[in-house]
Amino acid sequence: MSEGDRNGPMKDKFVEHLNEKVMLGDGALGTYLFEKGVDLEENTDLLNISDPDLVYSIHEEYIRAGSELIETNTFGANRFKMLKVGREQRVREINLKGAELACRAAGNEIFVAGSVGPTGVNFPLENGKIESGTVQNAFVEQMTALLEGGVDLFILETFTHLDELLLAIETAKRIAPDIPIVAQMVYPFHGRTAIGLDALDCGRASVAAGAAVVGTNCGRGVKAMLSAVERLSYLKDEVFLSAFPNAGFPEIVEHRMVYSTPPAYMAEKVAEMVKSGVRLIGGCCGTTPAHIHEFRKYLHIKRHKAIQFVTSVEKSSDLPEGRKDSIGRGGMIESLRSDRIPVLVEVDPPKHLDIEGVLTGARALADAGADAITLAEHPLAVLRSDNLSLAHRIREETGIQTVLHLTCRDRNILGLQAQIMGAHVLGLEAILAVTGDPATSTDQPGVS
Repeated sequence: MSEGDRNGPMKDKFVEHLNEKVMLGDGALGTYLFEKGVDLEENTDLLNISDPDLVYSIHEEYIRAGSELIETNTFGANRFKMLKVGREQRVREINLKGAELACRAAGNEIFVAGSVGPTGVNFPLENGKIESGTVQNAFVEQMTALLEGGVDLFILETFTHLDELLLAIETAKRIAPDIPIVAQMVYPFHGRTAIGLDALDCGRASVAAGAAVVGTNCGRGVKAMLSAVERLSYLKDEVFLSAFPNAGFPEIVEHRMVYSTPPAYMAEKVAEMVKSGVRLIGGCCGTTPAHIHEFRKYLHIKRHKAIQFVTSVEKSSDLPEGRKDSIGRGGMIESLRSDRIPVLVEVDPPKHLDIEGVLTGARALADAGADAITLAEHPLAVLRSDNLSLAHRIREETGIQTVLHLTCRDRNILGLQAQIMGAHVLGLEAILAVTGDPATSTDQPGVS
């Protein structure tokens, strides 16, 4: 999808949405990729080219979890950082591909923010080493490619030096005067940057430079971020505010980064930020679709369906044949609340063709707080509607997770594998394999 297809209407709708209600962003990309098995030493921006299906699937996961805005996988895709991995000549390609993947997943309902992080150059700039014009050229190169790929806005995030953030805002306004800009800094110490600048002063400077949204991301966890939000809240009547907190501090467990802050706890703190005036909320390092799902429930935000352009994926010459797993490993488990025992309700498919009663019941269960609906297959060996099709309809129309019972005695191995593949195609992530009830042929119970 090109810039002309998206930027006009979506750009205007972004500001309209924030005027009307809170917007839910996505969570982490980098740390979630590591959780998916990507090596900690790997440059995640390069995955836009080397493993686009994986990046695309994560965008889909966040949309299914409730994100109304997703970010491109381009946080560090600038010339300075790409030079360190010998890929400085592919900066445009990486950013263009990152934007295209996000826009394809987003469709016409989800906003796409072009993610731009610090260049990695030390600020304040030292005389004679690197000129500000050189840094600005790096921003121009990255932002131009993101615009060409179709992003609706820029999110300038994880900046630690105000000078560099202001330079990035100035660059964005120069190449795209009307595009919305979200400007976020890190405030690790009671609402101050590492060198002691106050969040309120940084916010005011960002507004003066042209940012439509000012806020904070990353840092020392969700509780510490409340101090920065409190300082920024003095600006809530003149600019929109944003907050994308970390899920605490990571621990290295078996060569993997593990973040221990549970989604429910983060959601409570996020709700406090919204009360302080935050209009754009999401997650940073350590957050996953499970966190966004929990945020959505606390903020009462309607879930959007993930858009899957199967035809365009098959025709794309950039993607390898055969899509990889786009559903996301562990999606069902990750969606369950960690602060209480999960509630799963079993529903029997109807013996007739009218499923409206089942759908109405599913909606009522979802509204009542059920975490998932499990669907039996041929209970009591009685002919009923296919539970696979019904599970798909329930998931699509209510958003609640479904658990599909699979009766192994009723199929040979080929049939079982085909049914599992069919569930994957329909986006169903949880299967409970059971023996199945025997079909009776006499009056004696248990005789089949």
